[in-house]
Amino acid sequence: MDLNSSDLWFLLGKSAAVFIGAFVAIKLIKMIMRKFIVRVLQLRDANQESSSYDKRINQRADALSAVSNSVVTIFITVIAFLILLDFAQINLAPLLAGASVFGVAIGFGAQTLVKDFIAGISNLAEDQYGVGDVIDAGEAVGVVESISLKSTRIRSLDGTLWHIPNGSIERVANKSQEWSRMILDISVAYESDLKYVQKTIMEILTEYSNLPDVKEFLIDFPELLGVEKLADSSIDFRVVARVQAGKQWEMARKLRFLVKERFDEAEIEFPFPQLTVWKRESKKPE
Repeated sequence: MDLNSSDLWFLLGKSAAVFIGAFVAIKLIKMIMRKFIVRVLQLRDANQESSSYDKRINQRADALSAVSNSVVTIFITVIAFLILLDFAQINLAPLLAGASVFGVAIGFGAQTLVKDFIAGISNLAEDQYGVGDVIDAGEAVGVVESISLKSTRIRSLDGTLWHIPNGSIERVANKSQEWSRMILDISVAYESDLKYVQKTIMEILTEYSNLPDVKEFLIDFPELLGVEKLADSSIDFRVVARVQAGKQWEMARKLRFLVKERFDEAEIEFPFPQLTVWKRESKKPE
């Protein structure tokens, strides 16, 4: 194509306008998408009103915004590039046909990767788990250290770091989301006075709930459900309480410590394995 000086400057001017328009559009849409994502997450979890949950929403919004920003940037850049080619009077039909074939080939080869990305986006949108949560994802059980669109990293109790593709996570048990329940079975010997034991446990729970390092994590006063089980060598009482997310194990350890101290003072016996042996004497014929 032959261009004179005026046509060339006109083409450069239009190209510059396309570049500037694309840049402004990308920045504006990114800002709008960020605010939209944060607003949607806030409306979805309107019942959550804590600074920690606000931080969690911001983390999810950052990850989802990164995805939307990439999509917006690629889409607008491709549109701007096609407009520039049209200005240059280049036939786009062969280019679009080649791009379609290439896209289909990439799509077939990246099915697993796409599956992982979609699962990652779904997790972030639904808030199935977040960084710091204790989850059970099958064989991997532990604390979530990081989440990306492709995979989730989980640190187990023994220090093992699991890298799990998001698309392979079929189910997740979140043990520390919103709130947790402390469950503790207290065993006493069969010879114990059950009414006295029950009264002592209630006194322990009252003292326990007023401890400075306990009451800040308790949501409800601990509840004594009663006799949970008549075991082989013990009678088990069950205590439950709602506590802050992830604090159930720490709260249970503190309660066990206090129960041991107060039971020793009250002379309530902890059970030991017992076995009844019957001796059969054979009668000799006379």
